Amino acid sequence: MKNMVKLKPYCTKIGSGITPRGGDSVYIESGVALIRSQNIYNGSFSAEGLAFIDNDTAQRMKGVTLEKDDVLLNITGDSVARCCTVPEDFLPARVNQHVSIIRTQKENLDSKFLMYYLISPWMQSRMLSFAGSGGTRKALTKEMIEKFDIPQIDYPVQQNIVSILSSHDNLIEVNQKRIQLLEDSARFLFREWFVYFKFPGYEKVKIVDGIPEGWEKEPIKKYFNTTSGGTPSRKHPEFYDGDINWVKTQELNEKYIFDTDEKVTEEAINKSSAKIFPKNTLLISIYGNANIGRTGIVAEPSASNQACVAFLPKKQHYHYIYLQQYLQTIRDYLVGLSQGAAQTNISQDTLRKVKILMPGELLMNKFLYIAEPLYEQIKNLQYQNQKLAYARDLLLPRLMSGAIEV
Repeated sequence: MKNMVKLKPYCTKIGSGITPRGGDSVYIESGVALIRSQNIYNGSFSAEGLAFIDNDTAQRMKGVTLEKDDVLLNITGDSVARCCTVPEDFLPARVNQHVSIIRTQKENLDSKFLMYYLISPWMQSRMLSFAGSGGTRKALTKEMIEKFDIPQIDYPVQQNIVSILSSHDNLIEVNQKRIQLLEDSARFLFREWFVYFKFPGYEKVKIVDGIPEGWEKEPIKKYFNTTSGGTPSRKHPEFYDGDINWVKTQELNEKYIFDTDEKVTEEAINKSSAKIFPKNTLLISIYGNANIGRTGIVAEPSASNQACVAFLPKKQHYHYIYLQQYLQTIRDYLVGLSQGAAQTNISQDTLRKVKILMPGELLMNKFLYIAEPLYEQIKNLQYQNQKLAYARDLLLPRLMSGAIEV
């Protein structure tokens, strides 16, 4: 690695945002964007769940106004250390107190160069270590961020490095757009058939008690067994030095899960309440204000913590694709079932009793005939993106050390 310097002298602003007085009650349908930690992923931004505030509220928060090229860093909670640059499409915008704004000196430190450095596996590990050192809740303080060591590299070289790494990200972005189109197609198909009842041959089917004749609306437990995961003891660090994916709620993003931040050993599974779920198992989050109701599909046999519940079908045609689409349409209802003050949650028993609509096996198979290839394409594109990101992360230290000249 090149000579290292502290981050603070190369920035014009390092500081967290604020949460508007009144919290969620002041959010509106459209207005000035309020970016929260759930919108920030490593190297990318998600508009899902983006909050908006009115101009008066935004004016009171003018001290945390975002500018073009600002770097956003999550500083608290389970998503601590996730980092991206602010998307211009959502400016003007504000950030809440769980996100830090890092504004670089334009002539000395390229903001995208800093972002790539912060999302590198080495720096992610460092930040997570810092965040876990201060108490029970993971947090990065302003003082910690100011003291981050960054490589001292000439500005033109920084820009060349960004250009090389961005070529990988451009391919990832193209794939991401294709994934979005495929997801939209699957969602449209589901809603047409199972929300608006415009399935093939619907004209000849009677509606009885609000649903097509021959369909059922029964508790989830009739169709799926459910079970939660577990957390191996942190007193045994060796439990977390394995190769079995261990999913946490912040890793549930409505997509396939190929890799996880932490991996556990077989011994960790055997000596805890954690268990390994089969490939293509659907998981749902039952804890956390921002995560309740979010789902994900394990792309390979995986374990999870106790904040995730797995759905195991009792029959082959009780399919994870159908259930995921259904749960996405009723997420607001699921959030409404949650209880608790500091940490909201849905009990597994409550989840089992949630009623879902279930068509007959013939129609389900017709749906899966169309939906499964869409999901398979989504899975393949996600896998490509994972490999592109891995290649990018391997390049980064070699570019910064000068092993690859730019």
